[in-house]
Amino acid sequence: MRAFLLALVLLTLPVLSALPGGAAHAAQKGYEWGTDDALFLTGQEVTFSRKTDRGLNILAETVILTPDADVDGGVWIAARRVAMSGKVDGDVSIRSQDALINGEIDGTVTFYGSRLTLGPDARIDGDVNYYAASRADIDPGAEISGKVSENAWSSRKAEPRAMPQDRRLPREWEERSRSGWSAPGYRVSAGGAVVFGILAALFALLAPEGSARLRDGFTENPLLAFLLGLAWIVGVPVLAVAVALTIIGIPAAFILILLWPLGVIAGFLTSIVAAGAFIWTKLGAVGEGALGRVIGVAIATFVFWIALSMPIAGGLFWLAIVTAGIGSIVLGMRQADLP
Repeated sequence: MRAFLLALVLLTLPVLSALPGGAAHAAQKGYEWGTDDALFLTGQEVTFSRKTDRGLNILAETVILTPDADVDGGVWIAARRVAMSGKVDGDVSIRSQDALINGEIDGTVTFYGSRLTLGPDARIDGDVNYYAASRADIDPGAEISGKVSENAWSSRKAEPRAMPQDRRLPREWEERSRSGWSAPGYRVSAGGAVVFGILAALFALLAPEGSARLRDGFTENPLLAFLLGLAWIVGVPVLAVAVALTIIGIPAAFILILLWPLGVIAGFLTSIVAAGAFIWTKLGAVGEGALGRVIGVAIATFVFWIALSMPIAGGLFWLAIVTAGIGSIVLGMRQADLP
């Protein structure tokens, strides 16, 4: 809901700024608009370097909070690259390809994206929860009062890593971001596997015909399923970056950023359902009932969990499983009798 409202507000900013005495006014590289408790900024590049006693919401391609930034409230950012210093008295939520945090945060940090870095001057009085394609780079000088929690897809534990002290934050961040996206190397924890298994079993019990369509969508044309899934995995981030180059396209880019991880989760869950449906057809009379469906899903979940736990090869298994699942969704929908 918050994302929808923010996108709606940002779409109306150009109109509001054209009105005499309107609440929004055009900045040099974007627009700014505020309410009693929230400040909204958007543009191709947004640099924030002042004090505010309201929550800060930013949607842009590039976001930089300088050492002079002082936010008395929460911070919510959706961008391609983020570099944060200064002080924030509240929780911070970031959705971006790369984020570098090197300031004081009196709250919890939540990150969704590719790569998170905590610099030597990072002082976080709360937890750090990140959902990323690679482990977080945490400088030994960073201080975190709470726990550092990585998501179920991360490949390795967060480890302290030294960061050069003589580089300015934006330059370090720009040099590192040119390396691009990390290769997928994901794993699923035992708890995560149980959750996915339960969800897949519920789907198999409540929608056996849908499970069969997902299975047939992949088994009848596996190559097409892989290509469709790969188009999502690779194409959505590229498309998000392309449409984010203009202010008009930033809300659409943000929606794509949110849809990408949802597609990944849906693809993984779909692969479990489809594989379980394939297995229960091989169980004979046992597979014809509800027990057979549960057994099939349980076996598929266990096999996937073991496969993703393998070093190096786990990333390839993850890519195959997710792409196959996303493709099976598309092909399965084509088989459905839709009006």
